[in-house]
Amino acid sequence: MNRRNRRSVASVIAAIALAMAACPVSAQTKAQTAKSGANFLSPLKAAARAASRNLWGYVNNATQYPTASKQIGYMEFDAATAGNFRDLKTEDLDSRMSPNGGWSYYDGKYHAVHFTRNQDSSSLVVTYYQFNTEDKWHQEIAPELVSKLELIATTTATSQLTGKVYGQFYTNDLSSFEFGIIDYDKMQRTTIAPSKHKFVAMGVSSEERVYAVATDGVLYELNTITGEETEIGPTGVYVAPSSEKSYTQSGGIDQDDDTFYWAAYDADKKAALYSVDLKTGKATLIANFQYNAQILGLAIPEATPDAAAPAAPTGFSVKFENGSTKGSVSISAPAKTYGGQTLSGDVTFLVRSGKTELLTGTMPANSSITKEITAPEGLNNFTVTLSNAAGKSKAAKTTAYVATTNQTRCRSHV
Repeated sequence: MNRRNRRSVASVIAAIALAMAACPVSAQTKAQTAKSGANFLSPLKAAARAASRNLWGYVNNATQYPTASKQIGYMEFDAATAGNFRDLKTEDLDSRMSPNGGWSYYDGKYHAVHFTRNQDSSSLVVTYYQFNTEDKWHQEIAPELVSKLELIATTTATSQLTGKVYGQFYTNDLSSFEFGIIDYDKMQRTTIAPSKHKFVAMGVSSEERVYAVATDGVLYELNTITGEETEIGPTGVYVAPSSEKSYTQSGGIDQDDDTFYWAAYDADKKAALYSVDLKTGKATLIANFQYNAQILGLAIPEATPDAAAPAAPTGFSVKFENGSTKGSVSISAPAKTYGGQTLSGDVTFLVRSGKTELLTGTMPANSSITKEITAPEGLNNFTVTLSNAAGKSKAAKTTAYVATTNQTRCRSHV
């Protein structure tokens, strides 16, 4: 067991509490951090990079209620300003729904694990929630009590290509941390490797590479096979005086452009939204959070298309015969725009496997085509988008295994 992680259960429970007393930061430590820190862009220049992005998260704490509903909870906000909060869920809201023990957003579902301390026994009570983000965040299932403490995460990140959820989790005896993968539908997780650092924000890139910010303020890349933690560089943000005294925060990577958004809550209880450079680790301030809002469970929804852009493809499938990486793709273009009006003229289609472009061309609205494609051998996560002068549609997706000997398997959804 890593020596730094040898702690009593009681001390761990205290360390992972959401609200903790702030520890003083020495002038020397601050000076060292500033010396190695980022040269921040002005808020206006940094915010321009996120001008059209909306983000989701759970407002856990703020200097005042962010919306007219006068409650905290799941909200949407503008990435450009880290403000302008809008309620996502207003019905049946409960503070025990906060995702302080891990979360995932994928395919219209938001999964949340919440833990709280039992005042009588000092043990932890763990509850799992699932919300339908396409239906006013209604609960899909009744809250489920979870007995396995190893399902509690310090931070998680979801691949929008595969739905795989990576995270850093506690061991069942709460003595140390592990990097692994969790399946919230089955409430099971697997371990990739023991952790050397405690992480506070994590993201998955478009290439299925996992990055995480640790309590030492450094960005690391985590090998998804071995769990090896490779240092990228310092963020320049003073996160915590020690791994046991960090505040709960969150992050995520926009897999459209690989921007790492970090909703930080630093050692001085200052809440700010940063973008983190995946090549250098340097954090660039986008904006300080309105009302100093502490954001848990950051999620990045698919960008909302322009009303005049095409609606999502109404059909999308691929077919590969055994023994060949050459196959066919079938696409059906909609008759309507995203806003519900009649779609006319040609649309441009773009088929990808991951981020690799396989096929592009044009087709009339309200029509179907079948084209030949060549895909790499192995598991392929295919997507197709349609675009016109107004913008790009939401993506349709299908997964297929392309091999020279194995049977092709695929699953489609929009």
